[in-house]
Amino acid sequence: MEAVKYRIISLGDLAKSNGGIYNAGAIGFYESKRILLPRVEKDYMFTNDVDAVLIAGDVEDLKKGKYVSTVLTRVGFPSDARIEDFRLFIHNDQLYASHTMVLGWNGSSTSTPKLITPVISKIVDDKIILFDYLSIPIKRQNTEKNWMIFSWNGDLYCLYSLDPLIIFKHIGFSWHPIKEEENGLIEMVHSRLPGSGYLSLSAITHWRDEFMLG
Repeated sequence: MEAVKYRIISLGDLAKSNGGIYNAGAIGFYESKRILLPRVEKDYMFTNDVDAVLIAGDVEDLKKGKYVSTVLTRVGFPSDARIEDFRLFIHNDQLYASHTMVLGWNGSSTSTPKLITPVISKIVDDKIILFDYLSIPIKRQNTEKNWMIFSWNGDLYCLYSLDPLIIFKHIGFSWHPIKEEENGLIEMVHSRLPGSGYLSLSAITHWRDEFMLG
C-alpha cells in the first residue's frame, strides 16, 4: 500500500507564521473530522510570543487545504510562558492538550530557561486554559518533556517513563504513583540496535481498545 502525502498548511498561510508552523498535535472526531493544534512562530527568534492555532476540518477538505483556523487565547498561564508541542486527547467529552511550557527564556542563544515542564491545558471555544501543572511526586529535573497523558475509563493517567515503567494516576486533586517496575526494555533495544540512545516518548494513540506508543 502506497502512502499519499497531502500538504494542509504552508509557511505564511496563517497569520504571524513567517517563523514556521510546527509539531501539530492531531485528533479525530467521528469518522471524518480532524482537529490539529500546531505552534505558530511569527519569526525565527522563538520567544514566548508564540500562537497556538486550532485547525479543524473534514479529511477531504483538509486534503485540499480547506480548514477553519482559530488562534487560541491563553488563560491562566504565567506572563513569560512559551507553549509548544501539543498532544491532543479527549477526557470526559472535553478536548485537552498535554504540552510543554517554557519559563524564563527570551529566545536568544545565550538565554537559559528557568524551567521546561509538561502541563495539561483544556481547550474551550477559542481559549487554551491552563488546567494542571502535572506536579507528580518524583524527583524532577529543570528540563522535563514528553510525558504521555491519556484518559481511560474516566480517569487521567501520566506515563512518565518506559523503563522503568512509571505511571501516575490523577486522583482527587493530585497525582499518585500506581506502577513502577523494571521491564528490560532498554536492554532489549540496545541488544537489537547497538549504539542506540535512551528511550523517548513522542506520541500515544488509542486504537482498537489498546494504547500504541511512538
